Amino acid sequence: METQSPIPYQEPRDLNISSTYFVENKGPGLNAVAGLAMAMGCGFENNGKYGINLMNEGRLFACRASTHGVQPYLVNAFLNGGSMMMDSCRIEGYGGFEGKMKLAKVAGSGSVDDARLRRQVCPRYHRQHQGRRGVGRGTAVPSERLVMLSWPVSGQG
Repeated sequence: METQSPIPYQEPRDLNISSTYFVENKGPGLNAVAGLAMAMGCGFENNGKYGINLMNEGRLFACRASTHGVQPYLVNAFLNGGSMMMDSCRIEGYGGFEGKMKLAKVAGSGSVDDARLRRQVCPRYHRQHQGRRGVGRGTAVPSERLVMLSWPVSGQG
């Protein structure tokens, strides 16, 4: 978007949505290029490439995504010093896409917090990687369902 101001345009980040279903859009179901405050209980099915295109920051609670292949990720995120938090989000592939869908594709620099990863993976991961550079307390590591494209994206404890 172009503006006549020398200040870069930033959409509002205070978007809060709940119990909304985004299905079969040509682009992403939700295009939050400045971020969003919260999405709770939303559904995303067969949108173009992603359920949510997210930049900067966002918090997702109990969101669900499903696809037969056109929407391989719930979230496509680029973080520029911001954070993304996911809690109780679920994904499901069907019609030949079973087991292939991912929660998120994340790039940039910022923090990612997936409550399930923190509870299940981090204690063992920290014991195995103590003293290694770049791995701090509370760092959530990616699972097979979360694709990290570039570092330093770290988790929140």
